Amino acid sequence: MPRHILMPYRGTPRDDTLLEMVCRMARSQNARVTAARFVAVPMSVAMEDETAPGLSEANDLMDKAENLARTLGLKIHTDVFAVRDAGAAIAQAASDIKADLIIMEAGLEQEEISAEQNRRVVQTVLDRAACEVWIARM
Repeated sequence: MPRHILMPYRGTPRDDTLLEMVCRMARSQNARVTAARFVAVPMSVAMEDETAPGLSEANDLMDKAENLARTLGLKIHTDVFAVRDAGAAIAQAASDIKADLIIMEAGLEQEEISAEQNRRVVQTVLDRAACEVWIARM
């Protein structure tokens, strides 16, 4: 039974559907949910640069996730991470927040990154996460 679930959230319709399912499961299990956006920052941009491409939009997505969860009667925690390697960052974030479950959408049809890049992210999470990982193909 999970106590804390981490869900990487990109704001796609499939992510919205998955977040709804995660929230329903969390409510029934009395678990906490953290939805997080992992923004890949180009090597040419400093990690600390708050104007890095994608960070502003990521904060808007976190507002969307919070609002969706609120409509389902759940208060979730949200976070935005500027990262170089999304897979490693997801696994590390899960460890840092002591999540015992990561639930993520396979995202094989995402336009923002190639299918091969996405496979690498998923495989890295599976290889590095110290907790359970559930991959949903929506």
